[in-house]
Amino acid sequence: MGAGLSSSAALECATARTLQQAWGTDFDDMELAKIGQEAEHKFAGVRCGLLDQVSSLFALRDHAVFFDCQSLEVQRVPVPPEARFVILQSGVKHALSDSAYNRRRGECEEAAQILGVRKLRDATPAMLDAAESEGLLPDAPLRRARHVVGENGRVVLAVEALHAGDLVMVGRLMNESHESSRTLFENSCEELDFLASEARKIAGCLGARLTGGGFGGAVLALVRRGAEAALVEGIGARAAATWQRVPSVLVTGAGGP
Repeated sequence: MGAGLSSSAALECATARTLQQAWGTDFDDMELAKIGQEAEHKFAGVRCGLLDQVSSLFALRDHAVFFDCQSLEVQRVPVPPEARFVILQSGVKHALSDSAYNRRRGECEEAAQILGVRKLRDATPAMLDAAESEGLLPDAPLRRARHVVGENGRVVLAVEALHAGDLVMVGRLMNESHESSRTLFENSCEELDFLASEARKIAGCLGARLTGGGFGGAVLALVRRGAEAALVEGIGARAAATWQRVPSVLVTGAGGP
């Protein structure tokens, strides 16, 4: 609960599939994802996208889900079998409806409107540079837009790296992603920064970043198979010395049925 691991979306999707079976309806998985998203918007008050629901419904073991939110195209990307993930819970409750998530979304929409694009997906670094030099974008929307545009580019590079089996590059992109979240999107927190930074110092850790919407929750660390125990032990000792407590830990691979 509150770890930022999309448990609410997983529960929505499991409920939708159960009701579909009970009632004999024939919605496809993308439509079920949209129903879950509508529940978030109208009931929980979180203006989320479809990523969490799609990840639950389209997951496949030993694969990552690559989702194009514009075309709604879904690809399953093989994850090398030696990749293992260590999830480190910060202990700071992640609650998007109580956080600045909706404000961040509004700032992104403001940036897109000023740039003259429908979504920041259509913006480029060059467009942001030009807008900054001309003083068109206020500081906060500019930084949010730089994070989103940069993150979209990192996702494409990560997919290419996974296809090539290059986990070192995937880890590097995870590190860059966290630093962008911390400095540009500002959806990290002291506890997440501590876990990500300390995890990277432990031998065998290829990269670490916050996961989910941020503002608390968990850090996802990438290691090679066999290095899990060292990371768990090392981060536990460092957290105990700093926080006087050990974070909850989950070791897993790329999930799915």
